[in-house]
Amino acid sequence: MALEKKYPELLMMHETHRGRILYSPWASLQVMELFPTLLFTADLSHWVVVAERHLDGFEKVMELIAERTRHIHTRPSST
Repeated sequence: MALEKKYPELLMMHETHRGRILYSPWASLQVMELFPTLLFTADLSHWVVVAERHLDGFEKVMELIAERTRHIHTRPSST
């Protein structure tokens, strides 16, 4: 956040990723609520691995991440 304030002309995004603070939808929701200006690179495949079928509150998280995502990280399938 300090770098974002220091360099306001740069668009800084934070990637959702396993093994990091944004590893799960629920942890990310807490971060999004604490830092309402945070922007994201959404690599939601990591959330799928963490969440599996536990989707309580998932709709709220998806609405917030959709509003704040500026880049989507994907992996094209070869099949």
